[in-house]
Amino acid sequence: MIARTLTEWRELRHGSGAGEIPEPLAARLAAVAAASPLSGRGGEGVLEHRRHSLRARGVVGIVVADGAVLEILPKIDSAGSDAAVRDRLVHMIAVALDLRVEAGEIAGHGEQRDTLLEHFDAMLLHYGAETGVRMARKHVGWYARGFPGAAEFRARAMTMTDPQAIRDAIRGAWDPALGRLAA
Repeated sequence: MIARTLTEWRELRHGSGAGEIPEPLAARLAAVAAASPLSGRGGEGVLEHRRHSLRARGVVGIVVADGAVLEILPKIDSAGSDAAVRDRLVHMIAVALDLRVEAGEIAGHGEQRDTLLEHFDAMLLHYGAETGVRMARKHVGWYARGFPGAAEFRARAMTMTDPQAIRDAIRGAWDPALGRLAA
């Protein structure tokens, strides 16, 4: 069984070398992906089967075919290794679906803080500072749910209007907890 990992919008070349996939297995993966309801009318909404490569589209997941597994990870800027991307993805899904996912308490808190800061900055960029801060405050509260001192933190964060003050408050709430866990 060959297992490969790819991020959205990247290519996996055909071949027998490290980081490549034999063309017959690529064809099987492409056929399975084309049969998915996510694949759309042209059948290439998940994977594009090109002459010399497979190219992941904007769908994240795992494609399993006879003899091959292809994991498609989200393109998360500056997330680092595939393992870091997986951890961020699991955390984002857990927040969105209100799931309790434990991946080691210290790692979970660090990833949660980083994801929250990234999400906060993305909202500011997308909506502008004033609207972005208003919209992001409720997300900040959701991330803090179940965190030590969450009620006090949420009460403080809900009244803040300055983006840098909110970033500092996030770090101020999460960083001491990380220090306690690391000690």
